Amino acid sequence: MTPADKSLRLQATWAEQSENMRMVLRAAAELEANAERLGAWSATPTDAERDVRDRFIFRFSKIVDAMRKRLFPQLLDYAEELDGLPTLRDRLNRLEKYGLLETDAWIELGLRRNAFEHDYPGPANREASLKQAFDTLPTIQSAMVRCHDWLEERFGLALPLP
Repeated sequence: MTPADKSLRLQATWAEQSENMRMVLRAAAELEANAERLGAWSATPTDAERDVRDRFIFRFSKIVDAMRKRLFPQLLDYAEELDGLPTLRDRLNRLEKYGLLETDAWIELGLRRNAFEHDYPGPANREASLKQAFDTLPTIQSAMVRCHDWLEERFGLALPLP
């Protein structure tokens, strides 16, 4: 793949993740408004609240999955550092070396995503899992900003921030 092709692929993936970030933040703001109004994260949500939760979980899962499986490998491929990094942990460690993320936090994000995707948390734990996912949004946002800045500083690739 040519450098131009890598750049176009990375830009398309970045645009997709920016949109996912925008949408997960929108759902998070609605969740937060509901939590403030109700005084707690309701264990018996209304249909409207359930819709917001479902949108949040969908976008949260989508952004975590796509960043770990597509964006991060494409960043490393663009930097010509993907070879010799066969596992997700290897890739995350390399990105951590550049100060772009914290490996353990992204491993935990993957576990949280898997819990939602496979309905691991039973009804009693679902609210706690939702709140924990909500609380990890700054980790995702921070990685997006750091990756943005790294691409701009190292390669002159200016991508829009979500």
